[in-house]
Amino acid sequence: MTDVYSREYLNAFIDGELTNEERLEFMRQLEQDAGLKAEACELRTLKEMVRTSYLEVKPPMRAHPAYGDWKWLRQAIAAGLMLACGLICGWLANDRYHQPPGFERLAGLPDGYRPVALARQVDPDKLVLHVDTSDRAVFDRALVIAESLLAHDPRRRSVEIVVHSGGLDMLRADITPYSERINRLARQHTNVAFVACGNTVARFQREGKTVVLVPEARVVPSAVGEIVNRMQQGWVYIKI
Repeated sequence: MTDVYSREYLNAFIDGELTNEERLEFMRQLEQDAGLKAEACELRTLKEMVRTSYLEVKPPMRAHPAYGDWKWLRQAIAAGLMLACGLICGWLANDRYHQPPGFERLAGLPDGYRPVALARQVDPDKLVLHVDTSDRAVFDRALVIAESLLAHDPRRRSVEIVVHSGGLDMLRADITPYSERINRLARQHTNVAFVACGNTVARFQREGKTVVLVPEARVVPSAVGEIVNRMQQGWVYIKI
């Protein structure tokens, strides 16, 4: 991969955290750098594998028309760029990416959620919960599910709640209504973690927002990078 772009910048592209101008420039660089193209395509393939694993299980809630139109436009722009990337690197996806992802039922996981395993050796006691929306009901469900999963084996199980995009608001100390609940859960269980996407933090700051996270939050360079790394280590992924 070219030295011009860091690993964090690549993950920001995969996360959809770049501006339109940055995305277009990055796409031009992909055409000129085979190594960069290969790495971007591998991460994109993993992300798409995770994304499509739950689309049929839990359709998204209907948003307010004005917000929905804006969100659709933003996603359409990002999807177009990602599709262009996909068309030039489909050959990179090996057989394991095409296998239907899935995992046996987990104790404490409510119906309607599909756990996804990627590694050959999976540890069902290590779980990643993914939140990418500022919808309080979604984060509330994440906390409820984390509590339920931990209740079945609090000594062995580890749970990470990873947030990015709008989900970052749920870990912002001045915005989230869940500060006390997060603190209580963290005090009750030393093996629960709240992980914030550094790319989203940087984007919010570029937009002039002051980002102060709850003390329990840990920042990683990329939410997608964290999820992919955990899955490669044998963790089980659950989209909330």
